[in-house]
Formats: sequence, C-alpha cells, structure tokens
Amino acid sequence: MEDDNLENFKRASRSFLEAFSACSIMMVQGNFSVFTWSHLFTAASTGLYAFMGVMFALMVRPGSGKFFRAWVTGVVTIFADRLIHPPHFGEEMTEAVLTGCVAFVIAIIFDLTAKKKEHLK
Repeated sequence: MEDDNLENFKRASRSFLEAFSACSIMMVQGNFSVFTWSHLFTAASTGLYAFMGVMFALMVRPGSGKFFRAWVTGVVTIFADRLIHPPHFGEEMTEAVLTGCVAFVIAIIFDLTAKKKEHLK
C-alpha cells in the first residue's frame, strides 16, 4: 500500500512539471524574453493545482494507466489555468483549453520518454 502511494506521488509530481511547462509556454506565447517572476508563480500555482487534482484522481482510481494520468493532467490544467489567471489571448476559455492540451501532449511525451529509458536499461 505504501509503495502504491509513493508511486502515485511520483506520477502526480510529473503532472506538476507538465502543467507548469504548458502554462509557462502559453502565458508568454512562447516568448520567454518576457517571462517574469509573476509568470513563474502563476505557472507554479497552476502546476500545484494539477498535482493535487492528479493525486486525487490516482487515489480514487488506483492502478490507472499512463493515458489516464495524462488525460487528467490536461483536464485539471484547463480548470487550474482558468481559475488562477485571466486569459492572455483569445476568448474566455481559449488559453486555458490550449494550455490543457499542451499539458496533455507534454504528459504523453514524458511517458513515452520514460518508457524508452526503462527499455534501454
């Protein structure tokens, strides 16, 4: 049981990085020369919400696959992004939905990369 909790914590921790990365990219629209401390804290807050949401989802549905975690990361990131700050571009939900989609894609890439590293060992 303790090993399952540790594994869920590790999986949810990756969701923090994925949501943080997606939010950072989308807030400044890829122009990191305008990235400020405010952007850093906003992205970290979004990542923290994603971590908590994914941790909860993994506790409710233990043993779920990587695709489920990636999907939950994307969905939670949408709501976290919209909750944390107003949109920087597009309509009310445009930035949040795109940020969630980017977080989902990053999660898939991270999982594929981790799988490849395990295969090489």
